[in-house]
Amino acid sequence: TYFGSVRAYNTDGNVSPTYTGDGLTIDTELPQITYVGEGLELSDIDWFNTSESVSHIWQGSDNVFIASYDFSVGTAPGQDDIVSWINMDMDTTAQSENSYFSEGTLYYTNVQATDLASNTSDINSSDGFQIDATPPAQGIVSLIGLNEDGYLPTDSSISILISGFTDEGSGIINYSTAVGASPGGSEIAPFINIGNTDEYTISNLALSMYVTNFVTVYAVDSVGNQSNNVSG
Repeated sequence: TYFGSVRAYNTDGNVSPTYTGDGLTIDTELPQITYVGEGLELSDIDWFNTSESVSHIWQGSDNVFIASYDFSVGTAPGQDDIVSWINMDMDTTAQSENSYFSEGTLYYTNVQATDLASNTSDINSSDGFQIDATPPAQGIVSLIGLNEDGYLPTDSSISILISGFTDEGSGIINYSTAVGASPGGSEIAPFINIGNTDEYTISNLALSMYVTNFVTVYAVDSVGNQSNNVSG
């Protein structure tokens, strides 16, 4: 830090008191963007559905102080063809309307910092995010353990095998299953989340003898899109 001092002389040679400023610091170090991602916290989210806005988050550092951040969204790192560069002051989060984005395109959050000395950081970009508007494709649910006549050997449980469900976007995160007297019904056992497993046993049932019942399954992907029901 450098300090400037001033004093005055008059024509009689008298000297004023010396006054010293509060100092001047030379800062040539660039600020740094230390994190850029999507989501409400520092745990990057790569997929969003069509009903929610996209949250952007970032962090930065500087040897003195950061004065402001600038933020944009583009279809390539560093670009602003979707959301033009916006000065965010000291905010480290932003929201973008989902209407800006389409399924099948990879988008990037971009951030640049400026410090008190007007030094600007390099532009730092996230690893990208996408929109998933398509539900999982339905598969098949099969009953396990039927006897040779096609009957279950017990009236208190049903074991199922789930296969063929696919999701080309955010990926299947769980299945839900129920038991009813008709396809899609749930009056015998309500829908429950059974996780992402392809085999499951529904227990504690009270099934009637010689009555046809149906197990219904649907898949849910990582952003909450739900497949059509499949019954077996």
